[in-house]
Amino acid sequence: MNEDRDRIFLEHILDSIRAISEFSINLTEEELNTNRMKQNAIVREIEIIGEAIKNISQTLKEKHPEIPWRKITGTRDKIVHHYFGMNLEIVWNIIINGIPLLEKQIESVIQNSNTL
Repeated sequence: MNEDRDRIFLEHILDSIRAISEFSINLTEEELNTNRMKQNAIVREIEIIGEAIKNISQTLKEKHPEIPWRKITGTRDKIVHHYFGMNLEIVWNIIINGIPLLEKQIESVIQNSNTL
């Protein structure tokens, strides 16, 4: 396991989470559905999160089964490979439910660096 490499990818995840939070301040579901710039910005950060997770060591993932690593990368793949538009209902659910929880989980992993 490469602890430094894992830490770098965890920091990338946290940066993307914070960007999504910033992009979605005062955002309504209706605005998400009509604002293509917000859609693209948020989806891009979700892509980055998914790619970063794919690069985290299996050892770290096994130490933190409370984080749904596979589900996150699977969701990323669904969004990225949905060629004829985005499923904005999934994106909205990620913004409202997934991002706040994932932020806490990733911060906890980073803060407890002895678990890396």
